[in-house]
Amino acid sequence: MKYILEGKEPIPEPDIEKWSEWFEEADRHIGYDGVGVDIQVSTVFMGVDYRHSGVGKPLLFETMIFGGKHDMYQERYTTWDEAEKGHEVALALAKEKKEECSYFKKYKTRPVRIKKSARRGSAKEARSIAHKKRSKT
Repeated sequence: MKYILEGKEPIPEPDIEKWSEWFEEADRHIGYDGVGVDIQVSTVFMGVDYRHSGVGKPLLFETMIFGGKHDMYQERYTTWDEAEKGHEVALALAKEKKEECSYFKKYKTRPVRIKKSARRGSAKEARSIAHKKRSKT
């Protein structure tokens, strides 16, 4: 399902042409902050439900950290308000100040991190499979 924003509210848009036009022109950023020279925290409205199972509320917003210790950190949200809060959480994390972030204390949660080995897993797996195939011959 595709969505557009009316103000801060996601609205389903079944017409792909209308959605495409809106998507090309819309400012979909909820937040974008640089931390130092090499770290960026970005939160956007994606316009597409990323809860592919179709079960539960749609995941329409995404926050990511690019660069630094938490490179490729990612969280997805259903509402604009959740996305704004999530952006602040990611920004605090990127700044290494989790203890200053009230969201962590209030919800007693931790950010989900993607391990570097998992991000590079496909290349490692490919080399391993190739090595196994060569060994067998």
